[in-house]
Amino acid sequence: MAGNDVLYNGGVNMTAMKEGTNAQEGHLDLDISRGYFKAFGPISAPEATRITRINGFGGLQVAP
Repeated sequence: MAGNDVLYNGGVNMTAMKEGTNAQEGHLDLDISRGYFKAFGPISAPEATRITRINGFGGLQVAP
C-alpha cells in the first residue's frame, strides 16, 4: 500500500496506516515527478475552454 506522509502518520483521523507493520519508505512524490518529466519531456495543458471571460458583463461564464 502506498500513501502520503499525512496518512502514514495518522492525519485526518486515518489511523489504520499507523497500525501497519513492516513500513518501508520509498521515493518522494517530487522525485517521482521529476523523473517522469525527465524521461518523457514536458507536457502541454489542454486548451482552457471551460471558462470564458465576457467583456462588459462583469463576470465569468462557466461552460457546462
